[in-house]
Amino acid sequence: MATITVGSDEEYIAIQEKLRPTIGNDNRCRECYKKLASLDDKTNADTLIKYCLQYKREADIADSSLTIVLLNLLRFAHKVNKSFTDVTHDDVLVYLEHMKVGNKWKRTYALSLITVTRFFKWLYSPDIGPKERPKPAVVVNLGRVKFDKKTYKNKDIWTLEDNEVFFKYCPDKVLSRYCS
Repeated sequence: MATITVGSDEEYIAIQEKLRPTIGNDNRCRECYKKLASLDDKTNADTLIKYCLQYKREADIADSSLTIVLLNLLRFAHKVNKSFTDVTHDDVLVYLEHMKVGNKWKRTYALSLITVTRFFKWLYSPDIGPKERPKPAVVVNLGRVKFDKKTYKNKDIWTLEDNEVFFKYCPDKVLSRYCS
């Protein structure tokens, strides 16, 4: 977790006062406030606050979802470490590529791709409705992630005989009733 440096307490309190009605004050929210206060580029912090406030009005999403969006954008801001208006297509690609680790990166990559794309569409066209906003050059042709349509096979589904064997040998009657 990012720590607040000396002299940024006022910034933390100001950020908290602006965002508390929008995203709340639980542990994740406090983490957002700390990370916003610790951003080197204060215009990025102001931009993210404005985005959160407008996104909440436009989409009417849950506070917890907005907090996740903000945390993803803060992660992006810390990784890129430059003003949002100076971010290039290559910066976004490098950020997205660093997520491709292991075998469980696809969902995180897809969420970050959507979050960053939606943010930059808002950044370059804040006065247009969300559905009419064009994609800026920064986020054009970033690619998509393909998911397997089916994660199980037909042989994985229990047959009636499998169910009967389970019920016969299940030691917990509550569990066997739950599964019936």
